[in-house]
Amino acid sequence: MIKGNNKKKKKRLMLIMSKINFVLLIMSCVSSESISDDLVPYMNGGHLDQMRNHRYVRDCLKTQYGELTYESIKPIEIDSTFITNSIAYETDHLQFGHRTVIKNPLKMLSVLEPLKSGGCKTNSLAYVHESAKQQNCRIAINAGFFNPFETNKDYGKCYGNIISNGNLVQDNGGIQNANFGIRSDGTLVIGYLPEKEVIDKKNPFLQLLSGVGWILRNGLSYLNESEKAECRESETTGTLDNFFHVKSARTMIGYDAKGHVHIVQFDGKTRKSGINLYEAVEYLKKIGLINAINFDGGGSATYVQDSIIVNYPSNECAMNGAPSFQQFNICPKPVSTIICVHDEQIAESYDASTSMSHCCNRNYVLVVVLSSVIAVCLLAMVFISNSSSVYNRRVKDLFGGQKDALKSLLESNEYSTDGDSEKE
Repeated sequence: MIKGNNKKKKKRLMLIMSKINFVLLIMSCVSSESISDDLVPYMNGGHLDQMRNHRYVRDCLKTQYGELTYESIKPIEIDSTFITNSIAYETDHLQFGHRTVIKNPLKMLSVLEPLKSGGCKTNSLAYVHESAKQQNCRIAINAGFFNPFETNKDYGKCYGNIISNGNLVQDNGGIQNANFGIRSDGTLVIGYLPEKEVIDKKNPFLQLLSGVGWILRNGLSYLNESEKAECRESETTGTLDNFFHVKSARTMIGYDAKGHVHIVQFDGKTRKSGINLYEAVEYLKKIGLINAINFDGGGSATYVQDSIIVNYPSNECAMNGAPSFQQFNICPKPVSTIICVHDEQIAESYDASTSMSHCCNRNYVLVVVLSSVIAVCLLAMVFISNSSSVYNRRVKDLFGGQKDALKSLLESNEYSTDGDSEKE
C-alpha cells in the first residue's frame, strides 16, 4: 500500500514539474532576440539542390539488396496501446531522452502539417504543442525538415514528400531522401521511393514524410550508404558528413520486427552535447529496431506529451529585463511538420476505398453531399409520381361520375318525352 502511494506521489510530482517546465519555456520565449540551434544537413539550406534521382540511389546502394531501395513490414500483435518512457544511454557521457512505442500505427499515428491543414502551402511554422491540437495528439514530436533561415525568401518551406491522413500535401519531385510511410493496408515503409510509389493508388500511402538519413537497414548501420545516396555532388564529404557526425539533439523514427513503430528523441545542443547518428544507430539496435530514419534535430527537437513539453529544447531566448547571468533561457522553436500519436481512430481517411486519390476527406464529403442530393431528388420524383397518379384517378372518377349523371339525365328526359306523346 505504501509503495502504491509513493508511486502516485512520484507521478503527481513529475506532472507538476513538467507543467512548471512548460510554463517557464513559454515565458522564456517572450524575448527580443533568440539564438537558434539550427542543425542543417545541406550548406546554406540547399535542401532542394540535392539532385540525386532514384536511379542514382538504386545503382549506388549495396548489391545485396538488388534494386530494392526500401524495406517494408506489416505489423503483428496489434493493440490500441502505446508506451512512453524516459530513456538514458551512455556514450562518452550519459544521454537523456524519450521513447514512444506505437503498436497500431495505422490508426494511431499521423503526419500533420504545421498548425493546420494547408500550413505547408503558406510556409507556416508553429510550436509542436500548437500543431498537436489538430488531432488531440497524446504524443507529438517535430519531424520534417524545413528552411530555417529567416532572411531567405523560402523561410519556413516544408521539404520532402508529405502525405497527411491520405492527403498528398507535396511530393519531392524525384529528389531522394529517406522516407517513413504507412500504406492503407497498414504496411510500414522505410527507404528511398520512386515518384510512382509516392503517388501509388493501388495501396496508397496514408502517411508519408521525408527525413535525411536512412540510418538503420535490416538491423545494420546504413549510414555510409545513406550519406552516399543523399549527399549533393559538391558535398560528398562536406556538410552532410558533418551532419551525421556532430553531437546534437536528435529525432528518429523506425520499427522493430513486430512492426511496432518507435519514436526516439535525445536532448542536446549542437557541437556541445547530445548524440551523433553513429551513436544513435547503436542505441536503436540495442532496443531492437531493424529499420529507421533520422528527422530534424538540433533546436527543433521537441517532445510533447498531452500538450506539455517534456524535453529540454536547445534554443536560447533572450529575456528582457533579466539579470546578465540569466539573460538567456531555453525555449521551444517553431517547426514544420510533426508526427502525432493519438488515441485509436476509425475515420474515413483511413479507409482505403476513400483514400485512393489521396484526398480522402474531401472526397468523402463530396460523396455524402451528392448522395444526399440524389436521395432528395428520388424522393421528390416518387412523391410527384404518386401525386400524379392520385390526381389522374380523381379526375377520372370525376369525369366518370359526370358521364353517368349525364346519361341518367338523358334517359330521364327521354322517358318524359315519351309520356307526353302518349297523352296527346
